[in-house]
Amino acid sequence: MDWMRRESFFLPRYDAEGKIIEKGHALASEAGIPCINRRLVHNPDGYGQKTGYDFVGYFEFAEENADTFRSVMAELRNKSDNPEWNYVREGPEWWGRRVARPRDLWKK
Repeated sequence: MDWMRRESFFLPRYDAEGKIIEKGHALASEAGIPCINRRLVHNPDGYGQKTGYDFVGYFEFAEENADTFRSVMAELRNKSDNPEWNYVREGPEWWGRRVARPRDLWKK
């Protein structure tokens, strides 16, 4: 899809009376703004390739904000509130945590 249509999914949509009928990407992810850092790594070959992904999302947050992250992802995956997700092909999800020393990986 062209960039204008793709960008339109980021904003909320309203009915004739001004009531929100779709949150869109921006409002669906609002709860994560203060505590989640997101970075996108774009495919160097561009968008819409037959194989691979257009981009990979990388998220960083403190462990105490993991529930907020899960909540934001659930909001984003809700296709009735965020129709953008109709076009998303999700890949695997990996979770890790940052530690000072490798041996700290085994500490809880």
